[in-house]
Amino acid sequence: MSAFTAAIFATKPRTNDIEHSLNAYALLFEGERPVWEIHIEGKVFQHIYTPEDILEEGVMQLNTYCQPANQAIELLHSGIHFTLLTWPGVYMPNKDAQIAKWQEEGVIIAERVELVVRNDEDKKLKEMKGFVDTMNGLIDSSFKNIEI
Repeated sequence: MSAFTAAIFATKPRTNDIEHSLNAYALLFEGERPVWEIHIEGKVFQHIYTPEDILEEGVMQLNTYCQPANQAIELLHSGIHFTLLTWPGVYMPNKDAQIAKWQEEGVIIAERVELVVRNDEDKKLKEMKGFVDTMNGLIDSSFKNIEI
């Protein structure tokens, strides 16, 4: 299996509402058929999807695994905070539109884009990383002001 190209972290706020507990996470492995590996309580579950629905299916499966046994709680009412971490070039059709839709509906989901700088001499990559860090900072600060 190749290296993963995206991750989704599912956390729940602790009682002090500042710290979070990691409930589960999913790693996306791209290839001939994309596979989400869901990691929860020392167990790993794999799900193969069509590329067109990869983000939606990953978040929905992660939400399902985080629920108490035999309970189906909608994404909005689950109390789970989702963070999507991707790298440039990940194939997720309609990613921005889907995240915006969920956020409009009140689902707590944030996106972070990471850029790995492999060559310190490459000025363009450094500038892009600075831009990405600035954008991630803006995203983080906007979520601190959201009241639930």
